[in-house]
Amino acid sequence: MQQLFLSDSVTLTEGSVLERVSRQVPALLDPSIGYAGLLDAQQGRQMLISIWKEYAAAAQPYPIVIQTPTWRSGRDRMAKARRPKTQPEENAVNLLRDAVPEAIIAGLLGPKGDCYTPSQAPGREAAREYHAWQVERFVEADCDFLLASTLPALGEALGVADAFAETNLAYVLSFVLRSDGCLLDGTPLGEAIAEIDTRERPPAGYWINCTHPEVFASGMQEARDASAAAASRVIGFQANTSPRDPSEFDALTTLDTMRPEDFGTSLAILKSEFGLTVLGGCCGTRAVHIHALAMAVAA
Repeated sequence: MQQLFLSDSVTLTEGSVLERVSRQVPALLDPSIGYAGLLDAQQGRQMLISIWKEYAAAAQPYPIVIQTPTWRSGRDRMAKARRPKTQPEENAVNLLRDAVPEAIIAGLLGPKGDCYTPSQAPGREAAREYHAWQVERFVEADCDFLLASTLPALGEALGVADAFAETNLAYVLSFVLRSDGCLLDGTPLGEAIAEIDTRERPPAGYWINCTHPEVFASGMQEARDASAAAASRVIGFQANTSPRDPSEFDALTTLDTMRPEDFGTSLAILKSEFGLTVLGGCCGTRAVHIHALAMAVAA
């Protein structure tokens, strides 16, 4: 666990899971809670286990972070799915510990609204209240650390951090980054990090996800020029493989992706350039991308 936050270490993450399932077997996805619904059926659980094992093998010899399939499991979505007694957080952690015992398990939550529409994000207090329900379930599930991913707006990130900071678990916030160095709501990354870090228990670090490597490079350079100290708090990057605007992904009829070798090389360069310790994939990535990444980092 500690290697996640050490400057001289390398940890990999899984690649895409939700996007893979949505393209391969969309009927398995619950319309309200997405791939968390896979935990309720044997076919779904076996698919998750197969994908997780692929990524763990591809990441060798590096340790791997695997995220629970709970990105869309907030209280309102669980109620719509009519699963009030189901606890996907605990089910996912238990399944992961049995299937991939070597994995570092991130208890994953996503934004309340659409991750590419910052206007849908709640403000700080509403976000803290909304996400606290799921955070409590992660604590009960005994995951290794907490991760909020694809956050589009500062207000919601502040509320999530408030809820996370009330636990004893380490936590990470992950944003979508624009090429101008801003979050999707227009807040400069450095300003967002500086404000979040004022709390007594700040995040152990920050990640960027669902962002193309070229956009990440441009955005991080802008952020570093504005505040090197704040930019240095970004320790992880889960890259997507398309330079398109992320909001266009769902409408694509074919997968827009990079050659695995190009993906691995580009992230290895970014690791050196920005001092990253955690690298992995998002939309468009498969096990071959994570394997190519492991090879590129080791070279």
